[in-house]
Amino acid sequence: MSRECDGGDAPKAADTGKAVSAVRAYARLRFGTPGADASGDGECGWLSEHEWRALRDALQRLTCMDDLEAAVQRFCRRYEESLDWADECEELYDVEETAPGLPYGWLTLLEAAYERLGDTDGLRTLYAYYIVTDASDADEDDTEGGTVARGLGHAVRYIGRLRDLCGERWPQMRARIVDTYERHCYDEPVSYGRNTTFEELLRQEGLAQEALRYCRRMRDSRHGDIVASDLLELTARADMDAACALLTAPLHDADSSLMRDDSESGVKRIVALLSRLRDVAGAERMRLEAERLIRMYRRRPALRAALRQLIDDADAGGQACPGIASEGNDIASKGGE
Repeated sequence: MSRECDGGDAPKAADTGKAVSAVRAYARLRFGTPGADASGDGECGWLSEHEWRALRDALQRLTCMDDLEAAVQRFCRRYEESLDWADECEELYDVEETAPGLPYGWLTLLEAAYERLGDTDGLRTLYAYYIVTDASDADEDDTEGGTVARGLGHAVRYIGRLRDLCGERWPQMRARIVDTYERHCYDEPVSYGRNTTFEELLRQEGLAQEALRYCRRMRDSRHGDIVASDLLELTARADMDAACALLTAPLHDADSSLMRDDSESGVKRIVALLSRLRDVAGAERMRLEAERLIRMYRRRPALRAALRQLIDDADAGGQACPGIASEGNDIASKGGE
């Protein structure tokens, strides 16, 4: 499947020109290119349509961007190579993805060509690639919706753009993204790390079952407890017990970094985790976990005192299960709808 959402009923591309503007500014800064000013449309002796097509065809072939599957496979190969030959491949990777002045390096040039030529198919494939690979923008400080301030990747902005481009065929593209990510980026969670853009896609689309699979995949990574907490409301819709088990897994491992940390900050992390459990699954689940820890860690007075305070606060507030637990597994099958 080389082109996503192809068909006569697909909406026409909206040329935002964001990548074109970035490339034009870069060319003017680096080369003083004639006609590359803020008011130009890319012509005026700079690049003709024929040259834009040549640029698109060359970069598309080099990046395998005519096919999402092939492009992601190429990304994974290069990433794995960078783990084996870090110095050499890191330099190559930086040149491609984060050239100074261009948000995504060569890919920004390709995106600009797609924009300039009105290539909707190309933009859809590239936007999907940005989501699957959690593309990082090294130059831009601000993004749409303040996503960076919320700790999300810069590529999050492409979710909405891609949804708009796909129109009625968005469900098929969404399924394609999830399938591609799960087949190619699930093998090495420690290496690949978390994908905040993919997480936001799951959150925006309410993909509960997919979120649960993602959290299970991330369980043994250094981000496992954070991811389980961030996606708890969503995963609880698929399976409350499984979601809570993923969240509290570090509390059941005395050798986990969380339970080995007897500092004040470590205690705060444990309390924060249990507070999340209380807010989503109810006070009773939190109480059971807190009381178990109090019994187990008799020589950690600070932790025991904090846990008792957490229980007392819940009792004083009369907190009960907030309702999501009652939905339980009833809506598990709806997570991907």
